[in-house]
Amino acid sequence: MTGSCSITTKALYAETDRNMCCSTTPKTKAASPAIDSANEIIKQATGAGEDAAAAGAAPLKFEGKAEHVPDLTFIVEPRVTPDNYLESATDYHANCGMNPQQIHSIDHLVSLLAADNTPLKRIRVVGHASGEDLLVPLFGQTSNREDRHAFKANLNAFAMSDERGLMDIFSLMPGQHFHAWVMIDILKMIRDAKKENLLKPFGLHEKGIPKTDDLDRFMLYSCDYAFVNENYYKKNNAPLSANEKAAMLKAFAALIGIKAKAIKGTSFNGQPAVTDTDLTALSDYLKQLKATDLNLAKKDVLSYNMPGNALNPFLLAGRAADAIVAGFRAQLEKVRNRFSSNSYIDIRGCRAGSDTEYLSAIKDFFGQSASKPNVTAPIWYQAFAGTNSYYHPVDRAGIHTLLQNGPHAADIRKGFATWATMCHVEPEHKEIWMDAVDGSAVKFVLLEWRKKLRDLPVEAPALKPYLNMVFIDFINKSQDFFNIAPSDMPKAAVLTDINNYITGKLKNYAKDLLQPVDGATDQAKLNTIHTALKTINTELGNPVTPFPPAPIGFKAVIDVQNELIKYISDKKIAEIKPFMAALKNRLTDTNDPGLYYYMLFAGMPVFVFSNHEAINNHVVKVINNALVILDSFADAAYRTWVKLSWEEPLPSGNRFSTLHPTEFTSRRVMMMVREPDGGDSPVAVCPHKDYMDKITSV
Repeated sequence: MTGSCSITTKALYAETDRNMCCSTTPKTKAASPAIDSANEIIKQATGAGEDAAAAGAAPLKFEGKAEHVPDLTFIVEPRVTPDNYLESATDYHANCGMNPQQIHSIDHLVSLLAADNTPLKRIRVVGHASGEDLLVPLFGQTSNREDRHAFKANLNAFAMSDERGLMDIFSLMPGQHFHAWVMIDILKMIRDAKKENLLKPFGLHEKGIPKTDDLDRFMLYSCDYAFVNENYYKKNNAPLSANEKAAMLKAFAALIGIKAKAIKGTSFNGQPAVTDTDLTALSDYLKQLKATDLNLAKKDVLSYNMPGNALNPFLLAGRAADAIVAGFRAQLEKVRNRFSSNSYIDIRGCRAGSDTEYLSAIKDFFGQSASKPNVTAPIWYQAFAGTNSYYHPVDRAGIHTLLQNGPHAADIRKGFATWATMCHVEPEHKEIWMDAVDGSAVKFVLLEWRKKLRDLPVEAPALKPYLNMVFIDFINKSQDFFNIAPSDMPKAAVLTDINNYITGKLKNYAKDLLQPVDGATDQAKLNTIHTALKTINTELGNPVTPFPPAPIGFKAVIDVQNELIKYISDKKIAEIKPFMAALKNRLTDTNDPGLYYYMLFAGMPVFVFSNHEAINNHVVKVINNALVILDSFADAAYRTWVKLSWEEPLPSGNRFSTLHPTEFTSRRVMMMVREPDGGDSPVAVCPHKDYMDKITSV
């Protein structure tokens, strides 16, 4: 490269220190398919009902998608204070027990990862991003906003080699130089200066030119050092600052060192193996040459065209050189050995997944040639904002008010409906309840149907005790669980009478009344059941007349069972039927669904997902996405809710055992917004499937 030149810098993007990581740069690239399907939450049901267990029923699966718990979590050091986004991210991940470590650059991350040899399954890196790159220095620590970039081209270059990386900072390839050096002239100049002994270890003291690229570059990088030292390299046609010049000289010293390491121990033209002393002597001589020694003229000056608000390549090159001298390459290779094709690097920063080529650059940087980690990142703007809407009604009246009154009531009801489906309260639990209230009163009051209610995928601490209650307690408690009007509740005397009948007679009858029979039932068993049913019929005053004689077929047994069940339902326990009808009405009420009370009184959290939030000045004020908990279960339900955002169990060091939902910073969620500013914006909140749909992977 000769003469004056202008080297174009990479595009830069604004960093915003708000409660979301964001850039205002528009992107149009489509997302890759959502990341690995294993992120779908599957919570194994425990202690399911006997009927369900006997049938081999699969566990209910939470219909949401969660993030995966990383082995290690890193959060980029903030450039300014306060930085709401990074502070909220730190709070959130610390609450989750992920012990986030702060990093100031990519090479700092490499050094931390190089401290161990344990294979890594997944790491998480949280920071600002622009949609084109991560807003973190590739090397070193800087508070300069413009220097906080890890560009794709630089990552790709350093993934290959330190030499390639340093040269790429100036848009050069290894072997290119700041001047069109003529090796024959340089060698002649050395010999003419009576310094041929410097060339002797390389077999060049009398004649010849370097026979290897490494030796050629070693000598010419030393000349490049002199070129910079003589102020022939400028920025915007002005001399480099003292810091910039010092950084450039460090970069070329590092390049010289890289080539020296490759040459050391080599024998040239029968000479002894080259030593560090030989290399240092030749390089030091070339580095101190003056412009006149190198035949440089004014026309040979190069000027780097660096617009304002651009990353400073001189300072980056200097920081890179420092890292290289400190062992960066060996550390990177050690880190690469910790990752495999089954590993994941989760980048969480605004629109970091918009450019999948950038994610591929991260993959190549951290990956071995034949085994590279997967890299995931969001295509929307990332946030870890807390929900301002936390509702904790204390009783049925409070739940009713929340669901029916106020400007957000309709949206809250929609949220409850979505949550009921995600948790399988709807339709699985509802269907079993409907079958019970639509069936005979006999089967209902015996309560055996409750065993069919499979454990929900979301912890509901009060549900199992409720379903195990004895008859009177169960009926009375159902008033809360379904918000049944007092006028529809059975009187105490009625419940006592029915309970006495259940315990005194009906439980004894149940074995034969409800005994399943079919064409495969042997005649001896049919005869036994026939005898028992005849006794029951007699005790009831012979409602089945004439009673069929033995031997009896299975169809006749079924007919008798049904007649006796109907008689008991209509004559002995008929006063439970109005309650069953009222319960059915609550189950089918679409305006004020009884199942919504059921979820809260079961001790479940309910997260109301909304697809929009107001965004002002890059701050998400989370109002529409709400957390609803019955006050008496506040802490337990809150802790259940937090776990649902993560596929695996949270580390034992998580803080949720000491946190409470009343604390705003405890209510942070992983969320994304489509727009960074300007009123309502579409949003997606984890663990809703929409959130993971906005995560792309390479």
